[in-house]
Amino acid sequence: MTSKRLHEQLAEQAQLETMQMIEQETARQLLSEASQKLSEAVQGTANNVQGAKFAQAMLSAGNENLNASRPTKQLDDIGKQKKN
Repeated sequence: MTSKRLHEQLAEQAQLETMQMIEQETARQLLSEASQKLSEAVQGTANNVQGAKFAQAMLSAGNENLNASRPTKQLDDIGKQKKN
C-alpha cells in the first residue's frame, strides 16, 4: 500500500469519525429534548397525552439515530454495500 493511499484512508476515517460524532451529538440533543418534553407532559396538570406521544416519538427517533451511528452498524452497512 502506498503512503498516498494510506494517507487517503486515514483522512477518510477521520472524516467518518467526525460525521459519526456529529450524528451522535444530534441524537443526544434530540433525546434530551424529548426527555424534557416527556417530563413536562407527565407533570402537567392536564395529563398532556399529545405531548407525551410526541416526546415518545422523539425518543424513538433519537434512539434510532444513535443506533445507526454506532461503528458496528456502520461497518455492517459498509459490508452490505460492498457485496452489492
